[in-house]
Amino acid sequence: MKRKSKIEQFNGEVIDLFDIIRILIRERILILVLSFSFAIAGLVYSMNIPSKFYATITLVGFSDSTSSMFHYYDQVTYFESNNIKTDSRDDLKNNLSNELVREILYTTNFEKFIKSNKVADPLIKHLKKKDITIEEYIRDRDNLEKTELNKSFDDDNLLSQFIFNFPEDVNGDEILNEYTYSISLKVLKNFLRNIESILIQKLNKKKRAINIATEMGILLPDNTSLQQDEYLKGSKLLSMEIKNLDREIDFLKNSLEQLQNQLINNGEILINNPSFSFKWQPIVYKPFIQQYAKSTIQNTVLSCILGFILSLMIIFVKVNFKKVFKK
Repeated sequence: MKRKSKIEQFNGEVIDLFDIIRILIRERILILVLSFSFAIAGLVYSMNIPSKFYATITLVGFSDSTSSMFHYYDQVTYFESNNIKTDSRDDLKNNLSNELVREILYTTNFEKFIKSNKVADPLIKHLKKKDITIEEYIRDRDNLEKTELNKSFDDDNLLSQFIFNFPEDVNGDEILNEYTYSISLKVLKNFLRNIESILIQKLNKKKRAINIATEMGILLPDNTSLQQDEYLKGSKLLSMEIKNLDREIDFLKNSLEQLQNQLINNGEILINNPSFSFKWQPIVYKPFIQQYAKSTIQNTVLSCILGFILSLMIIFVKVNFKKVFKK
């Protein structure tokens, strides 16, 4: 019985497995040299790939420590005409927390921060060396993105986590820390300016009402008409309300000045005025630099396999040339 070392017809020819093994043994030097050479090349390439680093930061939105400000907001947004309020306190906190996330991810905000803050100077120098503009760098959304929170924090919808990818010799942790802090300040300032605009609208409304009351000679309010038109309150009561509103607006302007001069220091944002006190520490976990692991072993193995395949292709071509010349 003939040994079963042959594979039946393949393109009209019989392939002998033992012949293949003999050829591979005969060409073992070529296989080893190419495989080893490619493996070394892959290793050298992996070791010379620039290191990549990243930093993550965890932020919290407006938490319970900011309740006095929201109580103040409730008072400011209370409409005397129909006794209704705007968004609930929880809804307002969630909306502001979502706004914080959006503002951090806005590329225009990040670009403006990089261009105007000294902490980003090492990044700007690196981009110039690589002939990359800040705009091009910002357009790559993978450099700054929102990531999934640790499972232990899944139930807290006020928490959010961001990751910043950056090259070697760039202080990415400091950039991320100061950027998120500055955006937190911006969101809070916008919220206070919103309260200020509501107060100014109320003030203007009462100024119009006091003019009408003065012209009509209404000095004191009619107790049966307090829920009707403003001017029916009388010029005396309206004058007191205008003074109170002027004082509240001054308090808010003072608070905005406090925020303007706020330094990052321990990461706290503080406001103190006679109407409300405010304390917010938006950064829960400060960022620290971590390095992405280089895929050295993977690249080396893949390169070795590529060298082995190339050696087989060369052997195949050599064998077929010999057959052609024999014919």
